[in-house]
Amino acid sequence: MKKFLIFRTDRVGDFILSCILIKSIKRNKPESEITVICSEQNYEYVKNYSLVDNAELYPKKFIKKISFFHSMIKSHFDCILSLDGKKRSIFACVISKAKLKIMTVTKKIYKKIFFNFKDNILFIKDSKSRIEEFKFILRKIDIDYSDKDLDIFDSEKIKSNLDIINKIPEKSFYHLHLDEKWITEAYRGRRKFRNFKPINASTVQMCGFIEEFVTKCQKDLVISAGAETNSLIDGVKEKFNKNGTFTINDKKIIILDNLSFTDLKLIIKKAELVIACHGSPAHIASSFNTKIIDIFDKKK
Repeated sequence: MKKFLIFRTDRVGDFILSCILIKSIKRNKPESEITVICSEQNYEYVKNYSLVDNAELYPKKFIKKISFFHSMIKSHFDCILSLDGKKRSIFACVISKAKLKIMTVTKKIYKKIFFNFKDNILFIKDSKSRIEEFKFILRKIDIDYSDKDLDIFDSEKIKSNLDIINKIPEKSFYHLHLDEKWITEAYRGRRKFRNFKPINASTVQMCGFIEEFVTKCQKDLVISAGAETNSLIDGVKEKFNKNGTFTINDKKIIILDNLSFTDLKLIIKKAELVIACHGSPAHIASSFNTKIIDIFDKKK
């Protein structure tokens, strides 16, 4: 089994988690060729990930989608893994000519619909953890799991173009990541309704938290934002210092927004502790064995 196709048409954090599985495959089958079908949200990162041989963007236009699914019928992959639970990925998996098809699904009804593949379908809620999910998949392709595969960035040289990040000593600071999940209007974005409940912190609440946190912990603090700046991070900058660097009780506070994903990885790697809403920061911290306070959605 040499040629693998993986569907990961969701976000960067979801792909990062799947890197554990990818590393297991490459460790056991170094000659294998791994192709990942990506979304616009993770394509740039996936195509530069060292263990992925080919990255393809899932098409947006209808005609190109037809062509894509037609190519799946003629594909010659040994194994196809539908890891994102999307209907389009499941459909592509089913119609392909792959020798082995493995699907992780979020609805039990898929097990009934695709009963011919029932031994190769994993209902995510039946799995105790994502690691157990990956072990299930690896057993199907005769590969043993190793805890070493958790270190998914060991083959990457992580460096920053920002001197301010490179000069911060390791384990000298805590890290607070304020992405769009902290406030309602940023998290919903173009979608008016989502199934998740944002923290909806106000600027006053966040500034009070930062002051109390630094005073009690007696550590420097690095605050980062997501790819898009939001009103919360703007409010914090305006309250303390528009330049983004200031002190509270002799402890340095550095605010960094519009960071590249590589910069975010380096900050998490160097931090003593990370505080973030569940997502890619949690998976990055896990790989680097950095302590994290991982904030989950209220419904979970």
